[in-house]
Amino acid sequence: MRQRKRQVTDKATICAMLDAMDTIHVAMHDEPFPYIVPLNFGYHWEDKLTFYFHCAHEGYKLELLHRNPHVCVNASSFVSYAGASVKGHLHDYRSVTARGVAEKLEPDSAEFIHAHERLLAHNLRDTSQVHTTAMKFIELWKITCEDVTAKAELRRNPRKTWPTRRQRATVCRWMRAIFWICRSKTRSDTAFASTEVCKHQTLACAGDFAQFPKRKRTDRQGLSICFCMLALHVFDML
Repeated sequence: MRQRKRQVTDKATICAMLDAMDTIHVAMHDEPFPYIVPLNFGYHWEDKLTFYFHCAHEGYKLELLHRNPHVCVNASSFVSYAGASVKGHLHDYRSVTARGVAEKLEPDSAEFIHAHERLLAHNLRDTSQVHTTAMKFIELWKITCEDVTAKAELRRNPRKTWPTRRQRATVCRWMRAIFWICRSKTRSDTAFASTEVCKHQTLACAGDFAQFPKRKRTDRQGLSICFCMLALHVFDML
């Protein structure tokens, strides 16, 4: 994987990612192009990750699987967080990709029943309501994965947020210095009154930084506050 910092190797984390996904895309060998289909699924991971899916007794997908059972599986999710600073891009992308071999399960076998239960459970169905009549019209397949890779763009170990205690103190000193420079250059009582308003706003903002050292702000938020306060004082100078 090119970006190792986004790679997920923990088995429990990958399972949690799969639990939040409801569709896998299975790519099969075909000529001249690969053939890919979306499927709802269930899974089980003990020694190897195993996906389960159901289908009819006939179809183009089954023809390809009987011809070449080697497949590639992908499951992914993309969540956009409006107004939530999860990271700079304000979204969370997760994906799981695996390569494996597909195999048809024999009806009435223990693994067939287990696969059906996993399918129902993953799709939030009642596992006690198994329709034996409907089972006659479907097949259950499993994909035993040989290698699994996972990726998450959501930062799992965020670095220490800005600003630090020393940086907050520096911001406060610069705020006060900007205020006094602007005040000395005011040209009228109106401008002075406006500067007094800015003074209270600036000191309130600076106090907010100083009195709440554990308050979390990103670099972009902290710098935005500084530039906004500077812009207010520049307007008073004009």
